[in-house]
Amino acid sequence: MEIRRQSDVRLEEIPLLLDEPALATLRLLQERGYTPDDISAAYETLDPVPTTMARQRQAKRRGLDMRVRTEAARILRERGINPEGHEFDRQRLGRSNLIVMKAAIDRHVNATVGRPTRQRHDFSRAELDQIDEAFETILARAIAEVFNGSN
Repeated sequence: MEIRRQSDVRLEEIPLLLDEPALATLRLLQERGYTPDDISAAYETLDPVPTTMARQRQAKRRGLDMRVRTEAARILRERGINPEGHEFDRQRLGRSNLIVMKAAIDRHVNATVGRPTRQRHDFSRAELDQIDEAFETILARAIAEVFNGSN
C-alpha cells in the first residue's frame, strides 16, 4: 500500500469532563480571569484528607526504622568505615558494621522508652514522639557504644 496524498482531514474535540456542573464551574473561573495555573495552585492548597491516629502512628513507626537505617549508614560513611566490613563485630556473629551500628541505635531507642527488643510494633504515639525528641542523644550513646567498645 502506498499513500500519495491526503485529503479531507477532520478534527474532533473530545471533552475530558462530562460532568456538567464541574464544566460550568470551570467556565465561571475562566470568565473571571483565572488561568489553569491559578486553579492548579488553588487545588494544591486544599485541605488534605484526614488520616487516622493509627495510620499516623504506623507511618511514624516505619519512619523511625528508616531513620535509624539512614543514620547508621551516615555515621559509618562520615568516618570512612565500610558498612559491609566486620570491624565492629566483636562477638564474631558475621554481622556487618552497618548491622552492628543499627542494632546499637535500636537498643538505645528501646531503652529510651523502656521497652524490650522486638516490641516496636507496640510503640505508642507518645513513645514515638519521645524517641523523636531524644534522637540526637540516642545517636550519641550508640556511637559511644560502638566506637568505644562498651557493649
